[in-house]
Amino acid sequence: MLTGVSGELERDHKYLKKKSHSNEWLIITDPYFLQWDGPNKAFESEKRYTEYIVDFIPRELKKLDLFILPGPNKRIFKKFNDQIRGRGTHVSYWETTEIHDRTIIRDNMTGTMMGTSFGGLGNKLAFVLDIPEKDLNLFMEQLSRIRGGA
Repeated sequence: MLTGVSGELERDHKYLKKKSHSNEWLIITDPYFLQWDGPNKAFESEKRYTEYIVDFIPRELKKLDLFILPGPNKRIFKKFNDQIRGRGTHVSYWETTEIHDRTIIRDNMTGTMMGTSFGGLGNKLAFVLDIPEKDLNLFMEQLSRIRGGA
């Protein structure tokens, strides 16, 4: 899918949410997931962005692993963490500078790569593509290494 096409913001957000749905385990790698750089076409405020990422996480999700840059935005982190944990989802945060690409991995079986951060989804032209199985397996090995074998 190509995101960022004028007038298609709602379609972009719905597509990604549907494609990424899981009730078991979701892994998100996005260095800027808990950051916000200011208003853009997709999100006019930090509050709106925070609401979007909270809503993006399935309510019934059991486990969420987030790979982010060190030093998340404290307001976004607190709201996100409180609301997601309040649903009963176990959340683990892995701070790293080793990951560039934004990915969503469902139950260790399928993965999607986004050409933009969540905060920029729909703001500029970018692709959202499936990750080939061989590459996903290798990427999962690297995520395990970053977790310290956890």
